[in-house]
Amino acid sequence: MICPRCGAEIDGFPCPECGFPETLKRKTRRSLVLLALLAALLLLMAGCGSGEAEEPATEEATAEAAQTEAAGDNWYDSVLADAAVTKDYPYYRLLDIDQDGTDELFLSSTEKAFIGAEDKAKLMAFVNGEAATLKEIGGAGGESFSYDASDCSLFYFSRISGEEHIVKYALKDGALAELQTADEYDRNHDPQEGSNPDDTYYLDGKKVTEAEADVLWNQFDDLAQPVTYSKDGKGNPAADDDADEPEDD
Repeated sequence: MICPRCGAEIDGFPCPECGFPETLKRKTRRSLVLLALLAALLLLMAGCGSGEAEEPATEEATAEAAQTEAAGDNWYDSVLADAAVTKDYPYYRLLDIDQDGTDELFLSSTEKAFIGAEDKAKLMAFVNGEAATLKEIGGAGGESFSYDASDCSLFYFSRISGEEHIVKYALKDGALAELQTADEYDRNHDPQEGSNPDDTYYLDGKKVTEAEADVLWNQFDDLAQPVTYSKDGKGNPAADDDADEPEDD
C-alpha cells in the first residue's frame, strides 16, 4: 500500500512516515477551532463597537426626550403670549384630552361653548416639539367642542337649518382620529332622500333608526361636557347657555 501523501510503502494507516491521515484530521480540527475563535472575536468586537456607538446616541435621545417633555409642560405659553393670537382669541381652555400629561389648547373668541356664526374657535396641540392646529370651527350655523373624560374622546357638534351632526374623535399621535359620526335631519331636509316625511338618522353614514342613533347622541348629550372658555384657561360653566342656540326650523 502506498501513502497518498508521502508515497511511502506502508502496511496500513496512519502512515509511519508522515502520519497521514491523523495529521490531516488534527490540522482540520485546529483550523475549525481557529475559525470558531476568530468568529467569536469578531462578534465580540462588533458587540463592543455597537455598544460604544449606541451609548452616546441613547444619552442624546434621552436628553432630547427630556427637553421635549419639559417644553411640552407649558408649550402653550408662547401661543398665549402672541398678541396677534389673543386679539382674535381672547379666551382659552386647557384640557388633557388623551390623558398623556400634556394639555391641549382650545382658543376661542367667546366664553360660550356654542360657537355661532360670528364667533370662532380652534384646537391646538403640542406635536413633534411644536404647536400645531388640529381643528378650527366657526362661521356656520353653530358649532361646539365637548369632552368626555370617561373614554378620553372629543366631540365636535355642528348644526344648520334642519340638520345636526356630531363627530367623535380620539387624539392619537398628534392628530384627531375619527371614531364615529351621527347625523340627524328634520323632515324635508335629508339631502339623500329629498322630501322625507319624517326625521331621518344616520350612524357612520348608514341610515339607522332613531334608537340606534341615540346611542351616540346620548353619550354626547349626557356624558360629554361642553368646552367653555375663560381668561384663565379653566373654562366658565356659567357660559354654557343653550338659550343662545338657534331654534329648530
